[in-house]
Amino acid sequence: MTSKGLKNRAISFLSILALASTLIPTASVHANTDTNPVILLDANSSATSVSPLLFGANSRYYFDGRGMYDPVNKEVYPDFYDSYNDAGIKAMRYPGGTVANLFKWQRAVGNGNGTNPDSGLSQVHGMDQSVMSVNFNLDEALKFTENTGTELTYMYGMGNGDPTDAANLVQYLNGTDTNNPYVQLRISNGHPAPYNITYFEIGNETGPGPQMYWLNGIPSGTDYRDAYVNGSVVNFTKQTVVLKADWSFMKQGAYKSTGVAGQEVYAPYGPPTAGTDTLYVAGAPWTRVTSFAGYGPSDQVYQIDYNTGRITFGDGMNGQIPPAGATVTITYSAFKYGYKDYYTAMKNVDPTIKVISNIADNEAIAAFRNANVPYDGMTTHPYWGFGVTSNANLTDYYAGTMGQVNVTVGWVSSLQQRLKNEPLSGGIVFPSEYGLTAKLNGYPHYLLGLGDALYIGKTLMKYMQMGIPIAEKHSLIDTWFQEDNLGIGNMAIFNNNNTPGSPYNFTPNVSAEMFKLLTNMTGTTALNAPAIVNMPTYAFSGGNNATYNQNSLNSVATKDADGNLYLLVLNEAPATDYTSTINIANYEPGSTATVWKLGEGIALDQYNLPGEAPTVVNEESTISVPGNTFTYTFPAHTMTAIKLSGTVSKPAYIGTAHYKLDETSGSTASDSSGNNNTAVISSNGGNVTWESNGKVNGALHLAPSGTNAFGDYYISIPNFFDPGATNFTIAAWVKLDQPSGPGSNQTIFAQEGASGRSILYRDVNTGKLNSYLGGVTTTSNGTIPVGTWTHVALVKNGGTIQLYINGALDKTASVTTETSTGKFRVGAHKAPSATSANWNGSIDDIQLSQKALASAQISNMYDGTIYYSMNENVGSAVASDNSGNNNTVSLLTSGGSASFDINGKEGSALRLSGSYGDYYLSVPNFFDPASTDFTVAAWVKLDQASAAGSNQTIFAQEGSGGRSILYRDVNTGTLKSFLGGVNTTSTGTIPIGTWTHVALVKSGSTIKLYINGVFDTTAATVTAESAAGNFRLGAHKSPSSNNSNWNGLIDEVYLAKKAFSDAQIQNLYH
Repeated sequence: MTSKGLKNRAISFLSILALASTLIPTASVHANTDTNPVILLDANSSATSVSPLLFGANSRYYFDGRGMYDPVNKEVYPDFYDSYNDAGIKAMRYPGGTVANLFKWQRAVGNGNGTNPDSGLSQVHGMDQSVMSVNFNLDEALKFTENTGTELTYMYGMGNGDPTDAANLVQYLNGTDTNNPYVQLRISNGHPAPYNITYFEIGNETGPGPQMYWLNGIPSGTDYRDAYVNGSVVNFTKQTVVLKADWSFMKQGAYKSTGVAGQEVYAPYGPPTAGTDTLYVAGAPWTRVTSFAGYGPSDQVYQIDYNTGRITFGDGMNGQIPPAGATVTITYSAFKYGYKDYYTAMKNVDPTIKVISNIADNEAIAAFRNANVPYDGMTTHPYWGFGVTSNANLTDYYAGTMGQVNVTVGWVSSLQQRLKNEPLSGGIVFPSEYGLTAKLNGYPHYLLGLGDALYIGKTLMKYMQMGIPIAEKHSLIDTWFQEDNLGIGNMAIFNNNNTPGSPYNFTPNVSAEMFKLLTNMTGTTALNAPAIVNMPTYAFSGGNNATYNQNSLNSVATKDADGNLYLLVLNEAPATDYTSTINIANYEPGSTATVWKLGEGIALDQYNLPGEAPTVVNEESTISVPGNTFTYTFPAHTMTAIKLSGTVSKPAYIGTAHYKLDETSGSTASDSSGNNNTAVISSNGGNVTWESNGKVNGALHLAPSGTNAFGDYYISIPNFFDPGATNFTIAAWVKLDQPSGPGSNQTIFAQEGASGRSILYRDVNTGKLNSYLGGVTTTSNGTIPVGTWTHVALVKNGGTIQLYINGALDKTASVTTETSTGKFRVGAHKAPSATSANWNGSIDDIQLSQKALASAQISNMYDGTIYYSMNENVGSAVASDNSGNNNTVSLLTSGGSASFDINGKEGSALRLSGSYGDYYLSVPNFFDPASTDFTVAAWVKLDQASAAGSNQTIFAQEGSGGRSILYRDVNTGTLKSFLGGVNTTSTGTIPIGTWTHVALVKSGSTIKLYINGVFDTTAATVTAESAAGNFRLGAHKSPSSNNSNWNGLIDEVYLAKKAFSDAQIQNLYH
């Protein structure tokens, strides 16, 4: 960890917390007296899987793994094992971040068979290039993670590495070929089985500053991201030479000769390209020779090995010894390999590993795109407040930091959305370091205490709901209150007290208790985000005497395969308890529930003292549960976890199944319809793997294994309707990698059983979509191309079937479907063969319904939603459509200002400034308000109201029939719509300076307005006008002094060609 890349974040943090230095006592805790919050959740829903690897930590190898390793007995201290296991850490990064950028792995493993002469050599510190001994070496780290059931993730030091060495590391860790020398080395070191390490980062925090290494030598005008991706020639002039295991001369000016024979030195970023090197001793060039034979004691000559970069001198008889104290430098060129070379070399050893880029900005994404280089994902280090010391009072500091979780999570969310839209990316976003770093004057231990733990808990709750596959908090362990040149220290999960043998040599900081709560009280599947009605807020003071309001409650709900339901609620309000109603749909709980709490009655800065029994710990209790609706009081500044045991119940109508396929691992696919029709993945004879760059978020990829194009690899869906007895619809997004052999059709949907048919498949000869329902082939007019996402659907209505391609009706035929009760297969025929092959490519967003859906509903599946997260970089001129429907749009800036601002509701947001003009976001028309039901929704925050009589526009439509769909009445502050030429007016208002969620739903001739997720008012007889114009976000179709632009922020914008339900609006709000 260093301050690289974090200065702008620190400045923003200071602007929030530049408060008076007078300390104000925390207010006494009291219960709320306003309308009680209501937390709504649906046990049948399934949003994403929760990876156990979210609960990880960044470890470092140096100083005995920062004190966890006993160098005398050569083992991790047994009491650290106990503390670590108690907290439930599930992933551990090794050998670290900045400190490990020059780490050489072969020095950190044993020499069991005598083939690893570098074993035990010292490492080079990645920041100051000093000599570092290694007791907690790679073999010991692997032993520790294996013993604790932890996933080790590896950060490969690109500063002095190369792809061949990285590939050899993968062989040592994962290789199975016992003829390979590095597999043999692992076996000789006592571990015959592979370790099966998955995640490999290539470098740490590469960029301008102290972690550029060889990139400091790239040619002028070359962007370092391009060089990182592709590799580059590097040039260095009179650079100091170094010793193999000592680079401290890089910081001391230059290496100085010892004056003795046998000196071996190296070009730091070699080996040099042959013939480009000139060596200087005391500033004078010496001559390169291939042999010292024939040279005398005064001849100034040297030899260089162009394979290793080793430089040697004469022995004083054949060639001169550099005089003692003389500086030795070298001018040279070299070629350094880039990420693409590492990716190829490492994947050639083990194709299943994830090779992660450590640069994660738009320029890096462009560099990968321009070079056509695939990558599995990117790491990010979303720290908050590096280098900042605040003079705020304790309560305001705490509130300010809790508010910044939305910002840091927004950075991660923005990267996640960008990578999902990049075809070359595997879509993985990996926060391999994160945490709160801002200090508070007068509270030196805050980052070890409760407030920091709540910050970490809130961050991980957000990551759960986002489906982040892995995250590692900085740091695992530090020496008690000791800082070094890598960062501010004093923020670890555990502290080493340097008292071996004492009862409390390792102190679990409060964040360790937070990890313990989360790992014990979280399921494997996240439900749809709970909706919180009557959301309470709390106020705190920020910079410039401003007052800010933040939501008090945060909630995530998860479940496991045993029917247990887990509700996490963080009440971050500093001083108010909230008695809340919990309403769980589709669940029958038992009579009691287990409750864990962390924080109740504890001061925000309270921490566990070194050498003493911990006092800030989880409290466990049992409560009575009268049914699926009950009340609970959530204490102030406390994380509460409630575990209910019971049964998930299905709603009355169970005739649908929807598989978003956004999981990242496992052998099942969740049914997000809430009907629990869980699909099972079979991989016999082929490969079915999760991928993150699907049509919408994740997808499943099917591929043959070996030369056969068929096998029992597919997605198995339980039968919940008989095609011969009911109407039905089946639909999915598909993308074909390559067709099968001639005459072999590729299956999309099929049914098992004697009378099960191929419901949808692609004819390999024509590329057309076919169905064999009724024993008759129905063939489309259109085709399914190779390499392109295509939406396909079949609707059976009575004796008619309809084929749809990309939302449009393509073919109609009369068919008598057979009765069959077999399971459905996605991606495989019921009896795969050479003529009935499997799908070879990706499948996403599978939907089945026991209804014949209308053409408009099929069209909605294809392109019925636009979603702008607004998580664009500051300075961007476009907003990406995160729905997967590719409605990317540009900002218009005439007459005012339209830009992206990092202070959004979730990450960044659109900021509009001015009075009125043609500055707005132009959204393409994709529905006519008169002919379809629709929903529009967004988060808005008004900086200031316009002049009297001038309404401020949120949504409007262009064209003669276009109306102001949503706007704020400047005189009353109410939300209004002018659809149908009639004003529909809310009873609630949109305040200035506060985030407010607004939505309009049109269903038939009824208009509904919603504020903050709650239905507000309706107009039952509105006839919306027909209009084909584009939509405007933030501006009227004809801006004027009476119809001004929005003046403030807009975030999380949804438009859908369907009328959302109350529950769906509540989900958008939450």
